[in-house]
Formats: sequence, structure tokens, C-alpha cells
Amino acid sequence: MFTQISNPTALIYDPKTGELLGKATFQLTNETEKNILDFVNNGAPIPALTMLDIKFDPTPAYVPPKALQSYPRKGVFKALFKMCGSYMSLPIELDGTFTTQMRSGAFGTQDFVSSADFKDIHVDSMKQGYM
Repeated sequence: MFTQISNPTALIYDPKTGELLGKATFQLTNETEKNILDFVNNGAPIPALTMLDIKFDPTPAYVPPKALQSYPRKGVFKALFKMCGSYMSLPIELDGTFTTQMRSGAFGTQDFVSSADFKDIHVDSMKQGYM
């Protein structure tokens, strides 16, 4: 069983073309961390996620989001998951699809968004111990 998530990152892809759009680093809200831990520990559906302070390293294929519009995406979420009663963390990778909407930030810019919501989350696979 896992109790905490650290060092989250995500690779974001265009779901139609499979083309890499960029890599994101971010902070998780407490509710988001709880939702991801419930999925990893118990297989519970992930209802929604909120990411904060998103730093994005785009590829040339990336088109910045427009305010209040939702975008379908494919992604690979990677993080370290701390094991219960231990100081050890295990790397876990979740591959799946989702819809994202920027809640706040500088729309039309490419490298920073202060907050984004993720919904319609479908995890296709989970891998432990990725490198």
C-alpha cells in the first residue's frame, strides 16, 4: 500500500496522431493525490484531478490552450509512490487518456499554467519500477 506521491511528471501526447506535445512537471492538490492513491492501492476510478503550478516544456507540435476550452489528450503520468511504513518509494507509471482544461494561468503561453483540471480519466496501464 502507498501513502504519498512525490516528483510527479507527465508526458503529454496528441491522442489522434500520437505525437509528443511536451513534458509537464507540477504539484498535486491533496484531493488529487488521494484520488491517484485510491486508484493505485484499490483500483478505484479516478473521478478528476487538479494539477497546480504546471511547468511545461513543449515540443514544436504543441499549440497553446485557449481559455475555458477542453482538450482530449493522451498521457504518461510518472511519480514516486512512498510505501506504507517505509522510507522507500517505488516509481509508478500510469498510461491513459483524459480531457484537460486550463483553469487559470497565462493562456496562449507555452511554459506555465497555474492550474488545470483533468476529467474523463481512463487508465490503460500501470507499470511499477519504470526507469
